[in-house]
Amino acid sequence: MTETIPLSPLIATPPLLHSECTQEHETHQEVSPPKPIHIPPLFKSSSNKIFKAQEMTKETTSSEFILSAYQSILETDINDLLRIGSEIALPLFSEETLKDLCQETIKRLSSQPMVINLESPICVVGDIHGSIHDLLRIFILNGNPSSTHYLFLGDYVDRGQFSIEVISILFSMYCQGAHITLLRGNHEHHEICANYGFKAELESVYQSTNLFDSFTEAFEYLPLVAIINQSIFCVHGG
Repeated sequence: MTETIPLSPLIATPPLLHSECTQEHETHQEVSPPKPIHIPPLFKSSSNKIFKAQEMTKETTSSEFILSAYQSILETDINDLLRIGSEIALPLFSEETLKDLCQETIKRLSSQPMVINLESPICVVGDIHGSIHDLLRIFILNGNPSSTHYLFLGDYVDRGQFSIEVISILFSMYCQGAHITLLRGNHEHHEICANYGFKAELESVYQSTNLFDSFTEAFEYLPLVAIINQSIFCVHGG
């Protein structure tokens, strides 16, 4: 008798860009690393609404502070999602707050193995790529991470306009005990996210490379594999 595993529907992921695909050569010549891509300063332009978050108190952890600043945005109605970043302002945190978040995340991740065993029901999510609108839509349609279990397969940053916001929300939720498992994708590697937008986004906002180093250090602690019900092998495909 075949058992049906009650998994939530998979979230479709976009195909890889041609520039990311490994090129095959009949002569097996070594492929040169991708050249840096110029990313236009779209991330926090005059069309994006932001507000500076208040300073964090000593009694508050960075993850708790960041989630409290995003509270109203996380409660946005699905019909208003596209207003986020244009009409609905996004919080802007200090460099120190985000560095603290990375260290808080590292401390929690360091106790996890590289292979995570999970049980269904669970919602499996593919690439987010800096789209805060897609991330919030997934939460609205499938349930809050405080009650719904999520497995994210990686690629949280690059390409989209809101990589900082996406990774800050996910790291903060994870540190605050939400039912979230975060795997490492190929874009959670310093050579990739240095060329496809995340580094440029951080530098356009903070005029510094220090935060990029903090986030990529945290990425190195992300697990690589999840196994659901001891039978479903989950890994990033990039």
